[in-house]
Amino acid sequence: MQSSDLIQRSIFIITEFYQNNVRPWLDSADEEICWIGPAMGQLIQGRKALIAAWARAENPLTFTMGDIQAFCAAASPEAAEVMLTYPLAIHYPSGTDLSIFQRLHLTWVERTVDGSRREPRILMTHTANPYCQNELDTVYPVHSEALVGAIPLPAGQNRYLTLRGTDRATYFLSSGSIYFLESAHNGQHSAVHMRDGIISAAESLAVIQRTYPDLFLRIHSGYLINPYHVRDIRRFSVTMADGTVLPVPEKKYTAVKRALLETDRQAAPAAPGL
Repeated sequence: MQSSDLIQRSIFIITEFYQNNVRPWLDSADEEICWIGPAMGQLIQGRKALIAAWARAENPLTFTMGDIQAFCAAASPEAAEVMLTYPLAIHYPSGTDLSIFQRLHLTWVERTVDGSRREPRILMTHTANPYCQNELDTVYPVHSEALVGAIPLPAGQNRYLTLRGTDRATYFLSSGSIYFLESAHNGQHSAVHMRDGIISAAESLAVIQRTYPDLFLRIHSGYLINPYHVRDIRRFSVTMADGTVLPVPEKKYTAVKRALLETDRQAAPAAPGL
């Protein structure tokens, strides 16, 4: 089993899950799956029992996910552990919102399917930050009494990109959470400047620009910027939403300004003006 494939599959399953599409999750569940959490003390064993629990669930909840950080550790050629961490907002019908930082652990194993084909299946899923359970809960807590909290979630463009971290993690990031990217390590890597910190990405600026040509604007050999997070432009620099001032070479200034004005013209009313 390839670590990168398992990470991408895990990210797909969990993002679909929080859009209330549990089918990819159930399709990947092993017949002997063990579901631990998210409610405190919750344990569901076996795929049939998990399907039955979902069938009983009246889940009117909606969710908003933030950026995902994923790690994969291979225990053996036939088994691997994937850890996903991400901010999550849970929206209750009562109008209550609960914001948490979710930690999800998936154990993948390789199984024989249709007598000969080998495919990965989820043997265990463990949500590591449990809620107190009550009698209304089936799979996911549906009660919202006394649930409070707030954490910032990415806003802006609803576009996502996948980057490999120099820390061997995989990051699934909302473009709206990224202010700008800076060349690092002699151009081999990139520093991704975000609302809540900096991520060291293994990809170069050139690779990121080539992979996501419509998300970022090249203003300098050392910088890609998110045009939706530009506060202002002047000769010869741009100021980003976090206050960082980045240089714009004189020869590129007119083209950069024109591109930013075009972005501002096409943007929704909430986008920053120039």
